[in-house]
Amino acid sequence: MTVGHGVRELRDLDEVVRALGHASRRHVLVVLLARGGRMTAGEIAKRFSCTWPTTSRHLRVLEGDEGTKPEVVFALYKPHEGKDEELRLIISRHLPVLRRLELITDRPAILAKSRNGTYIEIFEWRTAESAGFAHHHPEVAKVWEAMGAVCDMPLLESLEEVKERFPHFEPVSV
Repeated sequence: MTVGHGVRELRDLDEVVRALGHASRRHVLVVLLARGGRMTAGEIAKRFSCTWPTTSRHLRVLEGDEGTKPEVVFALYKPHEGKDEELRLIISRHLPVLRRLELITDRPAILAKSRNGTYIEIFEWRTAESAGFAHHHPEVAKVWEAMGAVCDMPLLESLEEVKERFPHFEPVSV
């Protein structure tokens, strides 16, 4: 099942609002419109007294390329006493929900367990904005609320293994 038409429209609208959210980018669009839509990046940088990297970043946002690259995330879940099985069940529902909503890529996720019992779920957000979108989706919120009731979400640095040069974890299947 894929994301509904309305959800996709909301994502597209979010991208437009984000692109127009900075006064410099709006100004660039106005000048481009006044000049017939044609200017080199160098002309834009000179016109606005921007550095080349700043101009490039603004143009990438306007072109829709900024924030559209996948991002890998390490999500950590340390089960409360006696809640390991319940947490594993919730974890088994987590990624299918994110996949169905097209918030994560099809890259295979990894689930591992540290020596102290913390689960490490490694997956890839489709874009930098996907996590933000997930925070506002009721179906994702339901899964995350269930997780929050049975586990803590510690920092990666809280795991003893990450102090090793090449940390090793136990692979887990759900």
